[in-house]
Amino acid sequence: MKKIYFIFSLLIIFLLTLSFSQTNLSYARLEGNIYHKEDGKPIEGAIIKILGTDCVGFSDEDGKYVIKNIPIVGDQETYTIEIYEPNFNTVTLRKMETIKSGINQMDFNISLSQFFKKYYKTIDIAHPFSIKLTNDSCYIISGIITPKNTSKNDLYLLKIDKYGRKVWGRTYSIGQNIINAYVDVNNNNEFIVTATIAFQDQGYNIYLLKLDSNGKIIWEKNTGRSDWDEVAHDFIITNEGDYVVVGYVNLRNDKDVKKDNYIVRFNKNGEKIWDKVYGGKDNDYFKRVTQAVNGDYIVVGWTTPDDKPSYSTYYRIDKNGNIIWNKKITTDAPNFARGIISAPQGYVIVGIVYRNTSEYKNTIGTYWVNIDDKGDVLSKKEFFTKGRDNVVESITRNSKSYILTGFVNFHDKRIPNSYILKVDLKGDFVGEIIENKDYPNFIPYVINEKDIYFIFLGYTEQDNDKDIFVYKLSL
Repeated sequence: MKKIYFIFSLLIIFLLTLSFSQTNLSYARLEGNIYHKEDGKPIEGAIIKILGTDCVGFSDEDGKYVIKNIPIVGDQETYTIEIYEPNFNTVTLRKMETIKSGINQMDFNISLSQFFKKYYKTIDIAHPFSIKLTNDSCYIISGIITPKNTSKNDLYLLKIDKYGRKVWGRTYSIGQNIINAYVDVNNNNEFIVTATIAFQDQGYNIYLLKLDSNGKIIWEKNTGRSDWDEVAHDFIITNEGDYVVVGYVNLRNDKDVKKDNYIVRFNKNGEKIWDKVYGGKDNDYFKRVTQAVNGDYIVVGWTTPDDKPSYSTYYRIDKNGNIIWNKKITTDAPNFARGIISAPQGYVIVGIVYRNTSEYKNTIGTYWVNIDDKGDVLSKKEFFTKGRDNVVESITRNSKSYILTGFVNFHDKRIPNSYILKVDLKGDFVGEIIENKDYPNFIPYVINEKDIYFIFLGYTEQDNDKDIFVYKLSL
């Protein structure tokens, strides 16, 4: 009998305790700001979690966050708070805090990894073409932007810091339609932009723009001839501070239009020093340019004959525009040079090559060719995969490997996906990364920084929209 009374007493105590606890249950609100520990700037996209609850908050573009309905028993409760950085959602801060019933104000300072994956959405359609490292450890991106419900492209520049945070974005309307835009940075941290503009009569000219580090226009030049179509595909700021642009040219309104290789050199004020046209009876295109140690220009592209497959070409041109040598890469099927970079032994050229065999039916692969300073081929590698096209657009390297980027097109899906190919210094396959998303995405440009980081510039296409993304990784 005593045992029954004892159990009954415990039950009464439990119910009274539960009733007392419920009557003392209240809720708290936690709000504040998330700042960067090193520079004090607000951090957008940080995740704040109250462990032991379902309460989560996110910092906005001003670094502000709000978390509501945090349960409090009594006057206050001690919780562990975790803050995740936005770049890779990794925990960057974990600490115990006492939260009181009602409104609580808490600010946090966190560190950020320099590795990041960031998407930069605009209300308009944005298409990037190039990215470069600035002298203040940021990145400048060039592209075109098309306001929705219009068909006219404007120049677009986006500056981000080393953590992927947007510094500024600028749109420049020059009265004509821009079809591409490439950017580089001079020693004064000024931005030089080379673009191709299209006129209403379908003619094309090369357009130059110089801006200060804040994106303010210093000068602009429309350099084209009235009887020529001139299209830029790439440019560099030379060791002398001049600008060398490569692409193609043809006579406007010519009944038998033929495109020829085109290279033009401008001084640092955007005034033309010389231009040269190279080509024969076929269509010729320059695609990429780099500068040799002695100041010559190494240029790659391709030629498209009427009666046989296209083939890659590469030229060495002196500072006065004279050809030192020009050579070609031929295969049984069409191939096109897409990029070039200096190498421990000369230069490495990369491109795409077609193959149509019993093993690889109507397949596009990637080639890697190492040439010496005289243009002779030292080694050559090809990369084919059954059931998909490997399309390379850009190349960079560090002291250990080459990184090639572009997109993969699976034959059964026909949805292009971002592609990163890593090969060693001999050109042998190391590994690859494929995004494998259900919407088109591409990586047209890659650069290397400090022999550590690879910075990938890409874009996605969804719902008739294009958005820019940047990945900063170590591979």
